[in-house]
This record gives sequence, structure tokens and C-alpha cells, in this order.
Amino acid sequence: MQDSPEQAPNTPRSISRGFIPGFSVMGKGFYISKPFCFLIIALGVGFALAIFGLSVAYSREKQKNEEKSMNESGVVLTEAPYTTSVPSNEPWDNFRLPDNLLPEFYNITLWPRLVKDEAGIYIFTGKSGVAFKCVKDTNLIILHSCELNFSLTPEMHHASLMDLGGGSAPGIQRTWLQTQTDFLVIQLKRNLTVGKTYWLYTEFTGELSDHLEGFYRSVYTENATEKVIASTQMQPTSARSVFPCFDEPAMKAVFHLTLLHPPGTVALANGMETGTENVTIDNQEVLQTGFEPTKKMSTYLLALVISEFISIRSAVEANVLVRIWGRGEAIKKGLGECAFNVTIPILKYLESYYNITYPLSKSDHIALPEFKEAAMENWGLVTYGEFSLFYDPEVSAYEEKEWVVHTITHELAHMWFGNFVTMRWWNDLWLNEGFASYVSYLGVDHVQPTWNFKDLMVQQQVYSAFTVDALVSSHPLSPPEDEINTPLEIHQLFDTITYSKGAAILRMLSEFLSESVFTQGLHNYLQEFAYNNTAYTDLWRKLQEVSYNLFLYDGNDMCVCLIGTFGMDWQPVQGVPLPLG
Repeated sequence: MQDSPEQAPNTPRSISRGFIPGFSVMGKGFYISKPFCFLIIALGVGFALAIFGLSVAYSREKQKNEEKSMNESGVVLTEAPYTTSVPSNEPWDNFRLPDNLLPEFYNITLWPRLVKDEAGIYIFTGKSGVAFKCVKDTNLIILHSCELNFSLTPEMHHASLMDLGGGSAPGIQRTWLQTQTDFLVIQLKRNLTVGKTYWLYTEFTGELSDHLEGFYRSVYTENATEKVIASTQMQPTSARSVFPCFDEPAMKAVFHLTLLHPPGTVALANGMETGTENVTIDNQEVLQTGFEPTKKMSTYLLALVISEFISIRSAVEANVLVRIWGRGEAIKKGLGECAFNVTIPILKYLESYYNITYPLSKSDHIALPEFKEAAMENWGLVTYGEFSLFYDPEVSAYEEKEWVVHTITHELAHMWFGNFVTMRWWNDLWLNEGFASYVSYLGVDHVQPTWNFKDLMVQQQVYSAFTVDALVSSHPLSPPEDEINTPLEIHQLFDTITYSKGAAILRMLSEFLSESVFTQGLHNYLQEFAYNNTAYTDLWRKLQEVSYNLFLYDGNDMCVCLIGTFGMDWQPVQGVPLPLG
């Protein structure tokens, strides 16, 4: 704020008391001598020239680094994406993958380092190959990659390509990382042949960060010793930060996994371990563990854990091997017993409810000291925060036991709805989470009938949905597909509407149809779309078919009509549909 004349102490009279070189005061004005004026101009010109020189030097150094773009080992360190004007119609500037390639299977080898490297960071290295089929004409291979540093081929490309049919694959013209959309782009010299299957191979390095996403590290202390764990959280869009992949739910494939890990540790993945052997790589002795191929599944369901954990397990003769993994101290103390005792009964109940056998040979459940979510339904290797899997009857409140049983049931319900059959795109996420939320109450009620847990669904789910759905910030249960594109938009769908409103609508539909008719429709839906992807309209269609067969010939065709219009009334709208007429 500028002072008023009466308050201003620095009048010309007071300033003139001191001597300032180059200035003189005459009357009420300031005057600058000619030599001092020339000096100021010279300094200004020199300063401008210095800035210009520094900017030129910086530009040359930046260009030199981008041209080199790798260190002595051939690993790409700086990204030089091929940029286009915005907005752009180029496929690499869209957040969705093109529909001209379909992955069939991956061969992935990963080696996380549980100690810091010379630069003081934790890293992992990897080799990955993906077999994909060309279904439409294209001269582009676009797949996801985020924050991975690639080892370049002798031709200075990020990847190599071959024809699995024995023919000649198109040559690679150039490759680049499109960082804005998390894409690795490979431009070919000619088009791929429709109907042929190709093999794309890459080698890369990533950081084993502590961000609790992708392939990350966490630390815990046991017997006064600090120990490091390597584990994963892929959902929804972090698989691309672990290996190059087609990272969308509909891009299902089979995964062949191999993990390298330090002696004294145990490696776990979605499939059952097939064997562990001692190997020496780069003068380091490590363990190499292989796994059974996974079922055909989405990338976000992939899970890997390397730790010194121990487990309690079901009997050898059991149809499904159930193991509860955790810190040695916690398992020996019996904190995993509650989870172990309910997992097998819940699995059997869900097999009966869906009328479909659990499709895997094992069901691993592991409690991680540091985990971002309550739990994650990775197929065959469910990961939990310790508070969601461990229960200590000596010190824990009884509601913590309810939480553990409820969480396990929710995650196991996903083995069918979400893993066995998966939503085609994230706008139908409620098909995963709404179903798991609804069925979890039925499962807990079955294994703990004295809790009357099913009666809590109205309070915990229906009322929660009403409260949030009344807000202006609410959204439709199934937003338009083209409105959900970026990772941030996908993350925002994991909310009360998706979980609670989805569960409330399914409860309403089950009550209307009767549970027996409803579950028959679910069974038919799961059978038809096994290991595949769906939209919500596919579910309504299967429920309508069942209601048609059971009700129409009894003269009650109202049910058929209501199911046919149910999706149009409830799915694309925010809030509760208004009655017409």
C-alpha cells in the first residue's frame, strides 16, 4: 500500500542526506549522469546476451541427450515422444487402445531387487513377450507402457517383432513412447497380415517404488530386523508400469510368469508354483520360480509377491488349496486362523450359489503390512491390508471379525463376477463391485447365521446409496463409455454409487424376481460369457430370458416387460427414475 504524503518519511530532503553515485537531486527531481546511464545500458545488454547464451546451450544439451537417449547398457533413460498437435486424431493420442490387435498370451520374467542399487534406488528388471493376433489392417502396434526404461535393440528400437507362423514379420520403421497416453508406439514399414499371430519382445527396467501401486516395495520389522517385500497392485491401470501390455479389461490373455528372487524368500503369483531352482545371473545367486499358466484374464488381475512370509494351508487332499500368508510372527500367533476357518466354507457356498465350480487349483490370501486398499481380488492370489485378513480374538473388537469375514467374502465373490466374467470397460465397473457387495452379505449370512448379517444390507448399502445419489455430484450407475477414458476418470468410479447403489439395485431385482430365478439368470450369464467380457445389457438379456421361460406361460408377462426396460430406466440415469403416467 502506498503511503500518504503526510505519512511518507522519505521526502527528497531526507534522501539528499546520503550520497548515491550517479544520482543528483535538483529541486524536486532526480537526475542520472550520462556515464552512469551508459553503464546501466551496457549491463542490461550483457545480461540479455548471457540469458540467450544459456538458453542456446541448454537446447543443444537437451537435443544431444534425446539423440543419445540411452546409457552404456542400452537402457532408454530419456523419453522423446513423437508429439502431435492437440487435438489429434492419431491413434496414439487417444487414451483407448485401437481394436486391430488382440493379445493371446504373455511370457514374463521379472526380477525385483530388494536392496538398493549403486544409485540408491530399488529397481526391477524384466523381459516380456506377448503373442497377439492381427484382426484389422494396420501398420501400428500400440500397447501400454508407463515409466519403464527400455533396452534398445541393435536397430535402436524399443522392441523386436517376429511372425509366429514362420513367415517374415514387417520391419520396424520407428518406435517411441507417447507419455501423455501411456503408450509404446511401434510403426511398421508395411501392414500386419490379418489373421496372423505375431510375437513382440521387450526388455526393460522399472523402479520398485513405495507408492503402493504397480510393482512396489513395502517394509516391516520382525525380530528387530527390517525386511523388504515386493508386491503388486495393478487395478485399475498400473499393470502398464510393470511390463508393456494391452492394459484394458477386454484385452484378456493367458500369463506365463517366472520370478527371480533372493534366497530365503518365497515367490507367489496367480498360478500355482511349478518349481523353484537355484540359478546364477550376473554373478548373483538367486532363486527362479515358475508358475502354472493363468486362466484367460485381464491385466489388472495379475498379482506377484516376493517375501519371507509363511502360511497355514488346507489339507493336501482338498480340491482347492487354500493358504493364508503373512508375517511369521503374526501367523505363529494365530492371527490368520479366523480367515482360514471361513475361506473354505465361503468358497463352497459361492460355488453352490453360482452353480459353477471354482475354476482354479488354489486360493491364496496374503496380508501385506502396507497396502493401499482393504483388499484386491487378484485371481488366485488375493491381497489384503493386515487389518482386513488378521484377527486377534484376545485384543480385537468383535466387529473386526465381522470386517474380516465380510472382506474375504467380497473378494471371493469376485472370483466369478469380475474375474471369470469381466466388464468390457470401466463404465460398467458396478458389474464387478455391485455384485461382490451384494453377494458378500449372503455369504457372511451363510457362514455366520447368528449374525443376521443380511439384514444390515439396507442400512449399510441401500441408505448409503440414497444419500450419495441425491447429491449433484452423483453419476449414473453405468456412465456413457466415451465419458470414461483417462486413468483419473477410471479411478473416480470406485465410489459409493458403484458399490452401494449397484448392490441395492441387485437386491431389489432379486426380491422382484425371487432369489431362485435371479440366481438361475446369473448362472446362465456366467456360463455364456465365461473367460470373456460383457456390458450390463448382457446381464439384463440373460435375466429376461429366464423370466420369459418361467413366467410367460403362466400368464404373467409383466415380469418380462419390466426386465426388458429395467436397464433403460436405471442404468444411464443419475438418481432414482421418476414414474411416468
